[in-house]
Amino acid sequence: MFMTEAHQSVPFLVTALYVAASRGHPDVVSFLLDHGADIDGVPDCRLRTPVFISLLSREAETSMVLLRHGARLECPEFGINALHQAAAAGLADVITYLIEEKGIDVNEVDSNGDTPLIHSLLSPSPETVIGHLARYGVNVNQTTTIDTWRMTALSMACEDGMFSTALALLKAGADATGEADGLVEGADPALRIYEQKPLELALLARAKQTSGRTATRKQRLVHRLISLGADPNAQVCISARCNWTGPLLLKLVRSRLRWEAEMLLSSAVVQIDQLDSNGATTLSWTLSTCHGDPVMASILLRRGAKPDEDVMRAMFLDTGTEIADSVSCAVFTLLLGRVEESRCGGGQISARVTQAGRAYGYGDAEAGNQPD
Repeated sequence: MFMTEAHQSVPFLVTALYVAASRGHPDVVSFLLDHGADIDGVPDCRLRTPVFISLLSREAETSMVLLRHGARLECPEFGINALHQAAAAGLADVITYLIEEKGIDVNEVDSNGDTPLIHSLLSPSPETVIGHLARYGVNVNQTTTIDTWRMTALSMACEDGMFSTALALLKAGADATGEADGLVEGADPALRIYEQKPLELALLARAKQTSGRTATRKQRLVHRLISLGADPNAQVCISARCNWTGPLLLKLVRSRLRWEAEMLLSSAVVQIDQLDSNGATTLSWTLSTCHGDPVMASILLRRGAKPDEDVMRAMFLDTGTEIADSVSCAVFTLLLGRVEESRCGGGQISARVTQAGRAYGYGDAEAGNQPD
């Protein structure tokens, strides 16, 4: 017996078993199977069989009825199996059955190279599914391929701001350093400048008010990553256009992520005076009036950053007595992040700061690249 699925914009024919499976009626499904219904039925317009539409609808009990009656475990049209779909749906009991009773490998990849663990990131409760898969020896560091990059589930969670999920992955044994992440074999080596590790991805991700994505969870994740070996002093891409690399701290400061920068500084393992590829420190960049950040300069100084003598000399040395008389005032206000030009030499002091910034490669050409 066939019927039309009327709620679709384009009607298609489905069986009664398909409808019962999609609506979560296990008793009806059992009745139909006991009376000879074809368990794999006629796939819908998207080539989904009753068991896969049941898993997609997160109907655990109905899915178990179909699986116990011998429903096909593979969906070749989508290149996945039932375990991939169960992980994406967050159905722990179904996952247990498929691994223990059906013998599906917990690390089996789909046609895209994604494991059940990767699929679990789509579930309503990824932390629960990750913990469940960990009981069966899931390889939490197995990578998948996205464009020209190899990425672990941890890096994907960090990039998407799934902070609680990332913490669950670390608890399950994920490598905090992201050693497995990187370019795929045969990719252009020039792309390596764009490589990002879990710590950088987590710091750049935006916190939200939703569960598992809050600022509190983000802070906990960052501290946990560092405690497990993530490198807070890693050199990262600052500007690919200029082939400019530098410390992670500089990237956060340039992105106006002050809270994240202070979080990194609070780890007590950051080399605050680390140089970028231009030979300048993060503090030197913040002291540039072209696009610097005097507030962040104040924070860095209070944390022990050392002003570069060449930068200070370029900013303040001048033969004019008016400028020389203004030096002490300018230094004091600048180091506190409160440059009061009207009281400290006005545009002349500003010009010295601008000149110093350009001397270190931080000219107007880069100003247009700054984040909002």
